[in-house]
Amino acid sequence: MKKAIAGKPPSEEYQRFEKLAKALIAVPKSEIDKRQAEYERMRKARKKKRAA
Repeated sequence: MKKAIAGKPPSEEYQRFEKLAKALIAVPKSEIDKRQAEYERMRKARKKKRAA
């Protein structure tokens, strides 16, 4: 992604990227870990269900 050239505002694409990056950084690591553990449990349950 290109940064804004002096005097020229950043592109809309770059602004959307920055907004996404700031939203991701704002999430606490504990919340990410909690959701990952939940995802892994669901994945294992789905795998068991398919194997049965």
